[in-house]
Amino acid sequence: MSWNGADLFATGGLGSLPPGFSASGRTSQVFEDFPVAAAVREGGLHVHFAAAALQRVPESMAALSGAERALAVLYAGVADTYVLEAADAGRTSRLLVLSEGEVVVDEGAPSPHEAAPREDVEEWLFGLVEQLTDVAVPALHGVAETWAELRTG
Repeated sequence: MSWNGADLFATGGLGSLPPGFSASGRTSQVFEDFPVAAAVREGGLHVHFAAAALQRVPESMAALSGAERALAVLYAGVADTYVLEAADAGRTSRLLVLSEGEVVVDEGAPSPHEAAPREDVEEWLFGLVEQLTDVAVPALHGVAETWAELRTG
């Protein structure tokens, strides 16, 4: 499928943005309008990085948010590399890096949802994120939220 992008899901509102990011006054109902955008739903923060903004994804994004609970996912389908990071109160509790179908990094206790077969890593990760966040990642455009453009620096 070759999906390229990244997402951060964190408890709390815009105050849970990773350092270096701030919301501008521009908003849209379509996240594709902004390379980096944030939406708040049911008290939880969702930051989406479009493919063009992947170079701005900070390392340890979930931990950097400092949120009580955070999940960060990177989909680099063209490079066939995928990253899943979970963090609690600013500390990484799970880090899984898969590249070309192989596990490169496997730290922390896996979620019970990770037990599903990984025949297609990208589809497996989409399913895992949906189970953990109730958001279907490839269908983000269907999420009727107000997205705020994020600035860096």
